[in-house]
Amino acid sequence: CNMVFYGHTHVFSDRIVDGIRFINPGSLSHNRDGSCPSYATVEIDEQEVRVFRHDIESDLPPFRFY
Repeated sequence: CNMVFYGHTHVFSDRIVDGIRFINPGSLSHNRDGSCPSYATVEIDEQEVRVFRHDIESDLPPFRFY
């Protein structure tokens, strides 16, 4: 495969490992790394794949899981 989309960790990530792109959009309520809630959009054309992180303003207090 060329790309893997995954979640459950609640941490945004966009990385390439051994030629495979791994994308995690984060969490719409609480990212576990303490960053703003987020989601991702992906644009794909013949030339490239572009991943955009979109942060969400939230009134919820930030917290971290360890």
